Amino acid sequence: MWLLLMSLLAQVGRGYIWSQFGRLLEVFLLFLVSLVLARTLGPNQYGVFAFAVSFIAFCSFLATAGIEGNALGKFVPEAAAGNYQGGVTRLVYDLVGVRLISIFVLTGILLILRPQIESHFGVTGLGHYIAILLVVFGLRSICDLLGNVFSGMLDMGIVMAGRSAVPFVTLLIVGGTILLSRGITLGFAFVALLFGQSAALVIFLLATRKRIPGTCPQPGGQMFTLRRVMIFGIFVWLSGLFVFVLNDGSDVILLGWLLKDARQIGWYSIGASLAFRPASLVLAWMPLMGMAFGAKVLLAKGHEGLVRGTEASLKLTSLSLIPSMLIVARFAPQFVGLLYSQRYDASVPVTRILCLLLAMSGFLGFGAHAGILYLLNREKTSCAIFGGSAFFNMVLAIPMIKAFGIQGAAFATGLSSILFCSACAIIGTPFCRIRWPWKFNIKVVAASLLGTVSTLWMNPATLVGLALGCILWGVVFVISLLFLKPLSLGDVRPLRKINPQLGNVMERLFAGAA
Repeated sequence: MWLLLMSLLAQVGRGYIWSQFGRLLEVFLLFLVSLVLARTLGPNQYGVFAFAVSFIAFCSFLATAGIEGNALGKFVPEAAAGNYQGGVTRLVYDLVGVRLISIFVLTGILLILRPQIESHFGVTGLGHYIAILLVVFGLRSICDLLGNVFSGMLDMGIVMAGRSAVPFVTLLIVGGTILLSRGITLGFAFVALLFGQSAALVIFLLATRKRIPGTCPQPGGQMFTLRRVMIFGIFVWLSGLFVFVLNDGSDVILLGWLLKDARQIGWYSIGASLAFRPASLVLAWMPLMGMAFGAKVLLAKGHEGLVRGTEASLKLTSLSLIPSMLIVARFAPQFVGLLYSQRYDASVPVTRILCLLLAMSGFLGFGAHAGILYLLNREKTSCAIFGGSAFFNMVLAIPMIKAFGIQGAAFATGLSSILFCSACAIIGTPFCRIRWPWKFNIKVVAASLLGTVSTLWMNPATLVGLALGCILWGVVFVISLLFLKPLSLGDVRPLRKINPQLGNVMERLFAGAA
């Protein structure tokens, strides 16, 4: 079975490399944009910018109308195989039509409710830029749709170029202006974001003409209709809505509603960014293990292949997420103070709370069963798990924010993530019996804690000192893994099929019992 999985991995290996590189590039550029704007605008104006970006993201998600990334990850490969009348090209035209209708409807609602939205959330200044923000919203919605189509085709080079264009062009305009005039305004930041989103749309439109096949192969399976995509997508959309409630974007909107203080929104946004951006960075491989790849594995190798691939992804999740979260939590004061300035010191507790709770979520598998339930056509079950976790987050967040402010929001989000991961494992196990890597995870946690303890004597005051602290942490972590031997011989065999030298090195250094 591992040989079959490795064969399939080889087929999509190029897509994996592009997806990983693109995710790394996108996250890094987004980090630079937030860094430059936060230092230039200050907590108050950056809080308004962060609120606007989160609100645009929420509206863009509402405009998906059930056509979300995971749904396209399931149906685009089937359309490419000839199971949709007209192939991928016709599917794209149909989906764009639905998306445009939802954009126009939602834009009209936002224009009508604009005064109430601004006054209710208490974040003043957005009304002056409503036209720019609405255009950004429309462009982003179309870009998200086209990007998800290319993701479903595992054409990750196009996805990388389009999604990285937004932060790259924004950073280029903002950075160049700061170098020339040493100052920008909030309105200029929104204009730069508009140009970045426009560049992304141009890239996706050009790619759509050249890369999406104009003809449809002969049908090789059961045909599906746009109605089937929409019905399946509604449950995925609801799950995505619940995911939005569980992440930091909804917290920013909720803080604007409850606290009405742009400074605290800015502090929370930076603290959450330092937790979620590294998490996204180290989990850059996840697009391969996501819905599109899972659909291909299930079609080609069946249920057993899906189980084996998921077991491998669980170990990758643990090894990627737990160490990165603990090192960010350890040096959170330095990351905040040295990168963003001491004006954002209130962000440190938020970063530490979220990092520690996300590390626990990684230990619990980060909701691996949720995607499997979708692939097995049990979208209602998965949707119920997302919905219950989101409901818990909202019920917990409101009193926690009122009692503890931005730290309460961080606790509510992190605890909801743990609840979600636990529910996925408990409810999803009867449908997909995965061998949970408890021993592997415990050894990764032990090595991470040893790395943290080894740096407790350090208090870096410069970026060089911070870099040395991270290097020391990493060295102790790797040495600890050399002694703990977390891998088994079964983990090493697939590596030998990809690269014999790599497999032999990993076996000698990190492999223990069979």
